[in-house]
Amino acid sequence: MSIDLSLGYQYSMFLKLLGVKKRLGFNYRERGVFLTDKIDIDGFHDKHVVEYYLDLARLLGIDTAAYKIKPRVYISESEKARSAGLLKNIDIQDGELVIGMVPGCGASWGIDAKYRRWDRKNFAALADSLISKYNAKVILFGDAKEMDICGDVEGMMKSKVINYSGKTTIGDFIGLLTRCGLVITNDGGPLHMAVGLGVKTVSIFGPVDGAVYGPYPANGVHHIVVAGKKAACRPCYRGFKYAKCEERTCFDSITVEDVLKASEEILSR
Repeated sequence: MSIDLSLGYQYSMFLKLLGVKKRLGFNYRERGVFLTDKIDIDGFHDKHVVEYYLDLARLLGIDTAAYKIKPRVYISESEKARSAGLLKNIDIQDGELVIGMVPGCGASWGIDAKYRRWDRKNFAALADSLISKYNAKVILFGDAKEMDICGDVEGMMKSKVINYSGKTTIGDFIGLLTRCGLVITNDGGPLHMAVGLGVKTVSIFGPVDGAVYGPYPANGVHHIVVAGKKAACRPCYRGFKYAKCEERTCFDSITVEDVLKASEEILSR
């Protein structure tokens, strides 16, 4: 038996040639021709993406309602030790509030990643406000390709910030996330890493539907999704396509005050 999550036909074709008799997966755009058990989809948009994947388990007769389904990210002892060393290097003491920010977080869209990013000047203003109000230590996270984004945020700030963009491995990043009292991020992989670690989050969604791609379970008390309010066209990301909108109406309707209010609410819980 195999479970093919690729949304293509190539893997299930080779699995059939290899003699795998039961082949489960999604039939997207009729690409599931080599699957023996399939679910027809035209994208992920009616429910959370996790529920779509659980539908494949249900095809096998698994009663998913009998389990408390919750994504988890695990951290090794060596990663914990290394992150403790990194925290010591930047003089973060026990008891201090640490807030992580991920102002990039869009690699999966390639050159179009800008369409899913809140403005850099907003992250800078938000960080300054949180440092002023909570005396928090703010860490900027990003990979090597997002160093310019984090550098711009740092350059626009009045307060001192810790810029770790391009300086951490995935293990380092996960370890440092566990020390954060809150992570504020655009939608993307880092959001789900934080959720899987049990870290509180505030996530910012523009063209993408937070009810589908946001934290799971959606009713978690430690996570708030802030989405554009005035844009009637959002969410425009459907069927794995999105509008290349230069107006950025969905993001422009999200103010620093909106995200600050959500952050204060999460920190009070």
